[in-house]
Amino acid sequence: SLRSSCSSSLFSIVYYNARSLLPKMDELAAMVSASRPAVVCIVETWLCDYILNSEICLPDYAIIRLDRNRHGGGVLMYVHSSLDFNVLFRGYSDIELLAVSISINRHNICLSVAYRPPSSPAHFFDVFFEAIYP
Repeated sequence: SLRSSCSSSLFSIVYYNARSLLPKMDELAAMVSASRPAVVCIVETWLCDYILNSEICLPDYAIIRLDRNRHGGGVLMYVHSSLDFNVLFRGYSDIELLAVSISINRHNICLSVAYRPPSSPAHFFDVFFEAIYP
C-alpha cells in the first residue's frame, strides 16, 4: 500500500515500493489525485525502455526515471509541475539512484531515491554516500 513518509501543509513526499508499477497505475493515480503530494518517489518500478512515459504519466507531474531494463529494480520520481527542479544525477556507479534539487521559497533541497537490491554487496552504502556527499 502507499504511504506518505514526510508531509506538511506546504510540502509532502510519498514513498512507494511498487514491485511493478505499470499494473498499479490506477491505484497510484487515485492516491496522487486525492493527496496531491509535491513529490512521489518509487522503487522497484520494474520498468524497461520500451515502456513509454505516456503509459505511466500523472497529470501535472514531471517524470524522472532510471530503469534497470531487466527483471526487478528501477527507481522513479514524479515532481509536481509547480516546482522548479533540476536533475542532479541518474544512476551512480552500480546504484539505482535518482537525485534532484528542488527550489522552495528560495531554498534548495536535495531529494534522492535509491533502490538497494537484496543481493547488493556490502560496500553499497559506501558508494551511496560517495554519490550524495562527493
